[in-house]
Amino acid sequence: MAVAKKKLVKKSVKTAKPAARKAARPAPKAKAAPRKPVQKPVTKPAKKTAVKPAAKKKAFAKAKPAKIVRKLISSGSAWEPKLGYSRAVRVGNVIHVSGTTYGGASDVYGQAKGAIDTILSAVAPEGGRAEHVVRTRIYMTDISQWQEVARAHGAVFGEIRPATVIVEVSKLIDPSLHVEIEAELVLG
Repeated sequence: MAVAKKKLVKKSVKTAKPAARKAARPAPKAKAAPRKPVQKPVTKPAKKTAVKPAAKKKAFAKAKPAKIVRKLISSGSAWEPKLGYSRAVRVGNVIHVSGTTYGGASDVYGQAKGAIDTILSAVAPEGGRAEHVVRTRIYMTDISQWQEVARAHGAVFGEIRPATVIVEVSKLIDPSLHVEIEAELVLG
């Protein structure tokens, strides 16, 4: 009986109407209409105008970046040429002051106050003042005396309040020195 059913199924597919057979098959893809070539608009070439050499120079002069001026500020210390550094370096409106110590006092407060005074004296010829200081870095050989350094720092920068850090180091270049201060200024 199973064989007879198969034959019937086959027979019914063959004897089906042509329209039904087409529906059973996937539809063929429709052919796209041929594309016409796109014509580009005709443009006339632009007229060339003569550019004067002076005008060229002006155009290029505007494009050049501004030259950054770098100025070395010396304190006259014998250490500057030996170590190859400057007390401060001005680049544009920013002054970077090297680590500054003061050997004219034996106590931490006196050394911190003297270092700050030296920093401000070095930048004064460039127009730098305490209110231009935006950052200080303080290095100490004995961090337990930080309050004395803070007192000297606060006396000058209490209202200005630059960014700062106090770091303990094992020693400075001279064993009698206990404080070294760096500063950065931005001139208005």
